[in-house]
Amino acid sequence: MNPTRSIIVEGVSNCGPDVYWWGGNLSAVRTAPIHLTHPEKLVYSAHEYGPEVHDQTWFSDATFPANLAAVWTQHFDFIMQQGIGHLLLGEFGIKDRTADSKQVGAVVRHFASRPWARPTHGPSGAGIPTLATPKEFCRPTG
Repeated sequence: MNPTRSIIVEGVSNCGPDVYWWGGNLSAVRTAPIHLTHPEKLVYSAHEYGPEVHDQTWFSDATFPANLAAVWTQHFDFIMQQGIGHLLLGEFGIKDRTADSKQVGAVVRHFASRPWARPTHGPSGAGIPTLATPKEFCRPTG
């Protein structure tokens, strides 16, 4: 394996009866993780969007956006929580930059609060916290 390259594995939409965002469902990693000779080179990539992109059942839950952490754990966040591997949010966001997205705010607060993520201010100049670098974002805990 080339020591300067990583392998990025993107999620899917459907995993058996479990349906999530296209590119966001990594739930099969729980029972069938990928094993490499150099596991530090493997990065799992998930997609996460808000209701502005497409309505989902979890957005109409009475506890929204507080329910999102459990949704993320079910589909991809368990990878870092359980030390299975590295995680990258390959895509997340909204359609309309002027939308007041509770979901995007929840994503940023949730992942920026992790010990492996360092909040900075993004290129928008709006003072929105973003994750500093892919290297910092992908570093597993423990």
